Amino acid sequence: MIRNCGKPFILWASARTASSQFFFKYLERNNAKVMHKKHEPLSAQKKLPEGGILEIISKKYSFKCMVNVSRVLKELDKLRQAIPVIDYNHIILYRKDLYARQRSLMFSEYNNVWKKDDLTKPRDSSWHHFQKEDIPSLVDHAIKWETECLDMYVKYIKILKEYEIPYQVIEFNDAIQYIDKDTSQGTKQYYDKMFQSKELKKSLKDLIINHEFYSMI
Repeated sequence: MIRNCGKPFILWASARTASSQFFFKYLERNNAKVMHKKHEPLSAQKKLPEGGILEIISKKYSFKCMVNVSRVLKELDKLRQAIPVIDYNHIILYRKDLYARQRSLMFSEYNNVWKKDDLTKPRDSSWHHFQKEDIPSLVDHAIKWETECLDMYVKYIKILKEYEIPYQVIEFNDAIQYIDKDTSQGTKQYYDKMFQSKELKKSLKDLIINHEFYSMI
């Protein structure tokens, strides 16, 4: 069950986990506040305030960290310094079905579809379709990307455990129920036809079995 804590929070998430919809719904239900237009202050496109991430924390703003963004790793030491002395709720949002997540991500990246309004092309034939010879490189990229995301989750959880700070781990499907509205972007029908790979499915299943993250949640 997802706990509402009524205080500022840090949401750790990765792509295609409904993280933005969840962030703003959780923000609303917990009467928390966010810096204007900067719920992801560590994204590459955002300019941090003069005091950096510590200034954001000092003002008790809630924010989201995307674990696949390199800038987040660079700021981790500063977050480590702040975490023991701040009264924040810490949330880890992940998606169990890595195979669906990766195909959704590939579809979005290759077709520039990141929200429902982007679905403007009328026919399946207009979307990018992967060829058989593309599969090995796609599998390698997907496993590398997922491993880096899981490694980052682990780094953050270890910091929280080090200081005995409680945190919530929330799976994508539970987040969808919490949001309580249809968050589907309507892309599944397309990426199911665009890309199927037994090799990718097996490799991701093996990653779930072997990666440290899954023994920590």
